[in-house]
Order: sequence, then C-alpha cells, then structure tokens
Amino acid sequence: MNRLTFLVVVAVALLGDGLVQSGYAQGKPLRIAAASDLKFALTPLITRFEKESAASVVVTFGASGNLARQIQQGAPFEAFMSADESLVHRLVESGHARDAGFIYAIGRLAVYVSNTAKLTPDENLVGLRKEWHTVQKFAIANPERAPMGVRPAKRSRALVCGNS
Repeated sequence: MNRLTFLVVVAVALLGDGLVQSGYAQGKPLRIAAASDLKFALTPLITRFEKESAASVVVTFGASGNLARQIQQGAPFEAFMSADESLVHRLVESGHARDAGFIYAIGRLAVYVSNTAKLTPDENLVGLRKEWHTVQKFAIANPERAPMGVRPAKRSRALVCGNS
C-alpha cells in the first residue's frame, strides 16, 4: 500500500468513525465531498468501509475550489477532503466547518522523464533547461483549478462540515 492510499484510509477511518457513531449508520448516507485526485484511491476504500461498517456513503468528486464553494452555498456534505488546505481554512473562518480538520497528505511536484528522453531530471532542473528543445510534451496543473499549479508543495486536509 502506498503512502497516499494509507493516508486516505486513515482519513476515511477517522471521518467515518466519528460520523457513523453520530448517526449516519442508521440509514442516513454519509455524504463526502472529495478532491478529484482521490477518486482512484478513495472509491475502493469507500466500498470496503461500507461493507465493514454497514454505513452508506455517497462521494462527490470534483475540484476542491468548486466543492468548497458548494459547501459555502449550503451543499449537504458531512465531510470534505480537500486537495488545498487553504480552502479548508476559509471554510473554518466562514463557519462552514465544525473544526479545522486534519492533514491527510502532503503533495510535491515531480518531473517525470521517460527512459528515451535526452534530458536527465535533477533537483534544480538544469537538465530541463539545457535540453528544453527536445521536450515534446509538457504538462502542469492549471493554477485556477489545481493547487499544484500554484505552489510546489501542498497539504491536503479533511474536515467535518457544519452544513448538515
């Protein structure tokens, strides 16, 4: 199990335990808003959690900024797993969260270079600067939609929302 999967398991367990104990196991679905990048890790974990807890979980995946805006506008989520910690701070400040939540992951930018590329990845991107003319494809997150496009390290935070 990789580190992200482990951290998501912990986040779901912590969120789920508290919410299931507060009544969501009694026929009411647990509604989670989660950053899109969690879909592949979270979906099988939710399935397992539902089987083991007898709780029903409905997950809405999307851009963290859009989900935070929905929560501010009254969307009925019990939990929010944001890819951007600053969005959680804003929800806390505006009274849309029960507490500040907890960090479930810390992300870092990485440069992926195929084995056939002429450039050599290095910490200061010297190889990329030298061999830029050989690069055929380059992608980076859009800073308007993804926190990785804004800064090289991000902290992801989960919280229990105050709307429900």
